[in-house]
Amino acid sequence: MNSKAEYLQELEQQIAEATQALETLKAEYREAREVAQHEEIERLEQHLESAKIRSQDLAKATDE
Repeated sequence: MNSKAEYLQELEQQIAEATQALETLKAEYREAREVAQHEEIERLEQHLESAKIRSQDLAKATDE
């Protein structure tokens, strides 16, 4: 009977460890996704600024 209780306790410990590992992975995923989103936003802002400058240059060229 004692070995059954030990086995159940071991299973509960493994479940707790797996749950903690899963939560850690989820947190890392959220952080990585957030960083990627910020990088994408910055990249898009740079492209938008470049497009604005090109548009202004084109407008000046057509006025001349």
